[in-house]
Amino acid sequence: MSKEPTTLLDVIHVIRQLADKLEAMAETMTEREVQTFEQVYPPEEGNTEAVQKPVSVKDTPTVSISEIRAVLAEKSRSGFTDSVKALLQKHGASKLSGVSPEEYAVLLEEAKQIGT
Repeated sequence: MSKEPTTLLDVIHVIRQLADKLEAMAETMTEREVQTFEQVYPPEEGNTEAVQKPVSVKDTPTVSISEIRAVLAEKSRSGFTDSVKALLQKHGASKLSGVSPEEYAVLLEEAKQIGT
């Protein structure tokens, strides 16, 4: 058994460890959610939610795939899975890892517009 925290610093240390574990668990869950996007089907007729106004990339900061993955997973959980799949297909990929890194900034901005 592990010893019980006895000082405030011990408690803080335990809370930090817990936060690290929760963060790792959230990342794993998000990764698993996004992996459901492996198969992409053509968008339904009239479904234009994922295809919205173009976004310019001028002076756009670097975007990581994990940032995009988190936004897409949240949109999917909010009921916009078809729109997420259509957006990936619009960028020429059947899954997020198939999207070119040059398109990450535009993809992220378009993903944020889903459902708005």
